[in-house]
Amino acid sequence: MSLVANSRSTEIPASLLDELLSISRYAAHDVCLVQGSGGNTSVKTVDTMWIKASGLTMADVGTHGGYVAIDLQLALEMLRVGRWNNDLLSTKGRLRHSMEAGFHALLGHVVLHTHPVYLNALACMEGGKEALQRLAPGAAHWGDYCAPGLNLALLVRDAISRQRSPKAIVLANHGLIASGDTAAEVIATTDYLNYIAQQFFGEIPEHRLQVRPPAAPVVSWIADLTTALDRYLPETRRTILPARWHAFDDADRLCFDGRPIFPDQVVWAPEQVLYVPADCSAAEWLKSLHSLPQRSILVLERCGVVFVGESARVAEAMEENLLAAMLVRELIARRGVVRELSPADVDFLRNMESEKYRQAIASGGQGGR
Repeated sequence: MSLVANSRSTEIPASLLDELLSISRYAAHDVCLVQGSGGNTSVKTVDTMWIKASGLTMADVGTHGGYVAIDLQLALEMLRVGRWNNDLLSTKGRLRHSMEAGFHALLGHVVLHTHPVYLNALACMEGGKEALQRLAPGAAHWGDYCAPGLNLALLVRDAISRQRSPKAIVLANHGLIASGDTAAEVIATTDYLNYIAQQFFGEIPEHRLQVRPPAAPVVSWIADLTTALDRYLPETRRTILPARWHAFDDADRLCFDGRPIFPDQVVWAPEQVLYVPADCSAAEWLKSLHSLPQRSILVLERCGVVFVGESARVAEAMEENLLAAMLVRELIARRGVVRELSPADVDFLRNMESEKYRQAIASGGQGGR
């Protein structure tokens, strides 16, 4: 087969759209399953695959879009010969398919990829592979860490060669892939493996996952900072959002130290974590700083936590991925030792073009190739 896209209708059949919406909505509103624009979903026929668009969230997948159609047979041929080409699969001027289209193409009729907090505690723990085998023998294939994109697709291809069409693949320091014939099947697989991990580590205290309105002093400080930015740094445009979850109420528990433990923590990492003294006004603090990084986390002493980003989506993605990393580390501390990404892994992720595209979409731009 030549590496040329075939022309065919890309309109998704109603029954497949229902399946795609079902798995996307399942994960869309649970921060313990996906964070920010993380995770992806797909459905397919023999010739065409419909997959969540890069840079969009699960909640963006709907009856009128949020997904991209690609030539499935062309994608499979690319993987066979090892010559992946995004330009052949994506239509210029439109949304780009998820960077994980490769492994989706190789798997079943319905595929759901999530970054679940409970299961990621196993995936990010030293000895997690052995623990998973004891807890759920044969329930999932284990994939050692590799970078998202083509490398991960080739890892899945190798897993399939050893175990035909595995229903679940746990990705070290990354997440879970569930594959099956129906939405109900992949949701059940995801629920089961998360339940197994939850039983092993114990539950996250309910109050830590409750969303609450920001404290009045935080709201006031953000308003003052916005005014100060307009006065002292008028060229600076930032979205400033208060932390939403109770888990951020105690700044001493934030996991700012140590290397990242999963890819999206690298992608949505702040440039700086800045500590603001309790007796320092927003204007005084900003004047002493002289500038405000494009992405930063502000820890207001005895007050709260604030996320600063290029857009609301970026600030929310920063918060959600930090929340997930905090919770994963807390769970692992009950049972073992965290396995962090290596410096080389972190550098590779920071320089991936597909990750820069995803960030550009979240920032409100169109990205680029």
